[in-house]
Amino acid sequence: MVVCLSGLLVAIGCGFGTPTPIGGAGLAFVQEPVGLEIEEAVRTLRARKLSWDDKADAMETLLASGPEGCAELAKHLTKVSQKLNASFLKDRGRLEQDFEKTAGRLAESRLDKSTLKRIDELRATWLAASRAKGLTKTQVQEICDAAQADIQQILDVEVEQVWDASPKLESRWAELVLELDDLLYLHDFLAAAREVLLSSGKAWAGKSYVKKTPTDPTQYEESALRMLDRLARLATVMPEKDRNTILANEADLVQLEAEEAAGILEVNRIRVRAGLAALRVDLKLCTAGRGHSQDMVEHGFFAHESPLPGKKNPGDRAALAGTSGGAENIAAGQQTGLDAIQAWWYSPGHHRNMMGSHGRIGLGRHQGHWTQMFG
Repeated sequence: MVVCLSGLLVAIGCGFGTPTPIGGAGLAFVQEPVGLEIEEAVRTLRARKLSWDDKADAMETLLASGPEGCAELAKHLTKVSQKLNASFLKDRGRLEQDFEKTAGRLAESRLDKSTLKRIDELRATWLAASRAKGLTKTQVQEICDAAQADIQQILDVEVEQVWDASPKLESRWAELVLELDDLLYLHDFLAAAREVLLSSGKAWAGKSYVKKTPTDPTQYEESALRMLDRLARLATVMPEKDRNTILANEADLVQLEAEEAAGILEVNRIRVRAGLAALRVDLKLCTAGRGHSQDMVEHGFFAHESPLPGKKNPGDRAALAGTSGGAENIAAGQQTGLDAIQAWWYSPGHHRNMMGSHGRIGLGRHQGHWTQMFG
C-alpha cells in the first residue's frame, strides 16, 4: 500500500528487497514486493489452462526469489513431475505393446508361399557358397551379400516400416515425445530449485520434497528408441528355438561392452537370415577372447598361437576361462563391433567360422584388437 508520512510518499511492500526510489529527489522509496511476486508466480504455476511455456516467466521468477521462491517451485514441480512421469511410463508401455503387435503382423504379412520358397532358395545358394572350401572374397560379395540383402528385405522389420504400417501408432509416438519434452523441461527447473535449497542450510535442504531425489528423465528417449529397435528386431520371423536363444542372450549382453554386444547381435542376425541356429552367448568365452586381445596388444603379437604359458591355443585359453572352445577369429584396427564382423565377413576362413555349426559365441575387445571365439 502507499501512505504519506510527514509529506513523504512511501510504498510499503510485504516482502524483502532493497528500497527503491520512485520519484523526487531521492526522498521516496519502494520496497520490491518479493512476497507478492512469489504469490503471483505460484498462482500462474497452478493455472491448469496455461502451457509450460506460458508458465516459464513465473518459474524464472521463483528461481530468482531465493529459497522462499525455490521452495514453492520445488514443492509444486515435485508433485507435477511425479504425475507426468507415471503417465509417460504408462503411455510408453502401451505404445510398446501395440508396436510389438504391429511389427509382428507386418513381418507375418510378407510371408506367402512363394516368398517362403524364395527364401529357401536364397538360403541354399548362400550357404553353399559360405561353406565352400574355395570361397573367395568376390564370391562373398557377389553371392552371399546378394542373397542376404534379398532375405533381409523380406524378413527384417525396421521401426520406420512399423510407423508406415500404422500412422496412428506414429502419432502416438510423437505425442509421447511431447510428453517427454515437458518432463525434461520441468526437470531442469526442479533441479535448479533443489540446488538452491540444498545450499541454503539444513532447514531448506531437509524438506521432504528436497530430500527425495526426483526421477531423471534424461535417458528416457534413448531407452525408448532402443526398446523400439529391439521389438522391431524380434519381430523377424524365426524358429521359436532361435527366438528363445536371442531372448536368453539379453541378460548376458548387458554385461559386455556395448561394441562387444553389438558384434554378437550382428552375427546372430546374419545367422537367422541364413536359416542357421542363433548362438548362445558364453561370457567365459568373451573373457577368454578379451584376454587374448589384451595379450596381443601388451606383448606385441598378432596370432592365434600365443607365446604366453598356458595360453598357447584357443582351447587352452577357453579352458583357462572355465569353458571350452575351438574356432577363433582375430582382428585389429576396427573401432566398432560391426566393423570387426564386417572384416571377418569378407575373409573366407573367418567367414566360414561365423557360419559354422557352433552352439556358443564369445567376443572380446581390448583397444583396437578383437577376438571372437566359438564353442
